[in-house]
Amino acid sequence: MTNAIYTLKEIDINSNSIHKYNSKDNYTIFYFRKGHCISVINEETYSCTNHNYILLKDYEEVYFNNNTDSICTIYALSFNPNIDLNSIKDESLLKCFNLESLNKFRHIPSHSEGAMRIRTLLVLLLVEDKNNHYASNTFKINTLSMILVILNRVVIESMMPEKKFCKKGLRLDHVFTYVNAHLTEDISLDKLSEDLFFSKYYILHEFKKKTGISLYKYIIKRKLEYSKTLIESGMPIKEVYHHCGFGDYSNFFKVFKREYGLTPKQYYNQVINKNILADLNVELKK
Repeated sequence: MTNAIYTLKEIDINSNSIHKYNSKDNYTIFYFRKGHCISVINEETYSCTNHNYILLKDYEEVYFNNNTDSICTIYALSFNPNIDLNSIKDESLLKCFNLESLNKFRHIPSHSEGAMRIRTLLVLLLVEDKNNHYASNTFKINTLSMILVILNRVVIESMMPEKKFCKKGLRLDHVFTYVNAHLTEDISLDKLSEDLFFSKYYILHEFKKKTGISLYKYIIKRKLEYSKTLIESGMPIKEVYHHCGFGDYSNFFKVFKREYGLTPKQYYNQVINKNILADLNVELKK
C-alpha cells in the first residue's frame, strides 16, 4: 500500500529465484512473514527465515535469493528518513539505521517480545491501509514511530552482554517472552526447550507449579487474546487464525467459543456494533 507517510508492500519471492530491491532515498524494514531466503547486502550474506527482520538504508540494494521449493513472503515497510516523526532531542528514532548499528544488527532474529510487538504493529498498518478511518494519517505516523521506538530498543538490548539464565531454576519471564515472541507460530516445546536450556518436561512441570495452569493453556490463552486484538483492528477472521498460529479454522473456532462463549464472527459483530454506537453517540453530542 502507498501513502504520503510510507509504503508497505508484500513481496512474494518464488522458489529458486532471485529478487532485487533498491531502497532509493528511503529507509526500509523487511519482515519475513514466511519461508526462507538468503539476503545479500554490500557483499554480506544473511540467512533469513520466519519472523526475522532486515534493515536497509537509503540507496542500498538487497538481493533475496530463494533457493527453496516454497514461496518466501516478505513485508517491506519504506519511509523517507526526513519525515517528521515527532522524536525529541537525543532520542533519534533512526539510530538503528546508523552504519555502526547496521554493521552489527542489520539482521534481527525474532527472539524478543519487542520483535513480536513490531509484527503486530505491521499487521495493524496493513489493516489501516485497507480502510479510510478517521485520523488515519495520525494513526499511521504514530504507529510508524512506535515501530521505530521498539526496533531501537531491540537493537540496544542486543548490544548488552547476553543475559544468563538463572542456574537455580526456570525463570517464568523467559517463558513469557518466548511465547509472546512466537504467537504467530505453532509453538514447539522442543524448540522452547532448546532456547531455554531446560528439558521440556521440567519446563511443563515448573510452569504448572508456579502459575497453576498448564503451559498449553497459557499459550492458547495468549493466542486468543492476540486474536481478539486483530479482530478489533478489523482484520478478516479468515486471516486472523493464520496470524495467530492456529492450524485450521475449526480448531480456532472451537477454542475461541469455549473461552469467550462467542464464535469469532459473533465477537466481530459485537465489536462492529459497539463502534457504531460509539460513533452515533459522538454525532448526537455534536
